[in-house]
Amino acid sequence: MICLMCHNTILTEMSILNMFEKDSPICESCSTELLKETDTNYEYPHEVISFLSYNEAVANLFHRYKFMGDNALKEVLASFVSHNFKQYDFVISIPLSSKRLKERGFNQVTEVLDCLKVKYTDVLETSHRKRQSERSKIERTESQNPFTIKSTFDVSKLLDKRILIVDDIYTTGMTMTHAVNVLMMHRVNEIKVLTFSKV
Repeated sequence: MICLMCHNTILTEMSILNMFEKDSPICESCSTELLKETDTNYEYPHEVISFLSYNEAVANLFHRYKFMGDNALKEVLASFVSHNFKQYDFVISIPLSSKRLKERGFNQVTEVLDCLKVKYTDVLETSHRKRQSERSKIERTESQNPFTIKSTFDVSKLLDKRILIVDDIYTTGMTMTHAVNVLMMHRVNEIKVLTFSKV
């Protein structure tokens, strides 16, 4: 098998212990690099469930996946996500604008959720805006809420429900704050936040 990150051959000794395990999409060396912790003193406005610290290897992974169209890397991200999604009434991904979706060709969050066979619901929609990575911290914190509930979604279904919002990278928390604020207007019971990586 070939590592999806470095493209080297993954050598695995077959044993009784690993015979029934799913093969890892990446080699041990790349896995070690992706799992390196980064030091941060940043205070998060939400309790964030996250699986990877945003280090150099993780930044490279997201660059290849999101901007170079290396869609196979969804399997790498999925291999790090370990969570009980069934405890929520709704799993909601942060949406892309139609323009961004057309540019990229796929939604990087829902691709990973599909890989994990997680059922999610399209509840939110957004208009086109600059990428988070292209905006200053001040621009991010002062931005208007870009999210609305889709007109085709029956908002009464949100009443007293447990919701998990999923995004790829958690930076300042503004994206999640905006999404949480829109959903809280509909008297949900609880909202939790999950991201694949956290800055």
